[in-house]
Amino acid sequence: MVESVDWAVLADHRWHEAMEQIDPPLREKLLLEALDLYSKALQIMANRPELYAARGLIFHQLGDEDKAIADYTAAISIAPEAPDFIKNRAIAYERRGDLERALADYEHFLTENSPPQAAPLEGQRLGAASRPGFSRCLGTSVDCIVAVMYNTTP
Repeated sequence: MVESVDWAVLADHRWHEAMEQIDPPLREKLLLEALDLYSKALQIMANRPELYAARGLIFHQLGDEDKAIADYTAAISIAPEAPDFIKNRAIAYERRGDLERALADYEHFLTENSPPQAAPLEGQRLGAASRPGFSRCLGTSVDCIVAVMYNTTP
């Protein structure tokens, strides 16, 4: 019997292959194979938050935000101190159009992390640096995120 670590290693390898693939149908096939392998690993070892997060990322890449959110939530329930799980769930909520929950997770992420961890989220994910009025924002408050999302001045 293959151990969960072996399934996880195979899944990780398949995911990396998918990320290098430029042919969309082949990329999707590789992502689905990685998804299956992560699921097999989780059947054996369900207490590994990084496996839920990795599978959540694949669901996100495949456009299934509901399943991505479920996996990120499972990862957070096991490792609530892991900021990337919260940030990734916020992105999935945002992509699904659930801005209220996205903002709650973004707020939690930003208030629990130092500015070096929060800066990439604000500058890259939300495009804050290019929005009018953002230079007056301290960059770590929900008011700033709301202002950026609705293109108003904080």
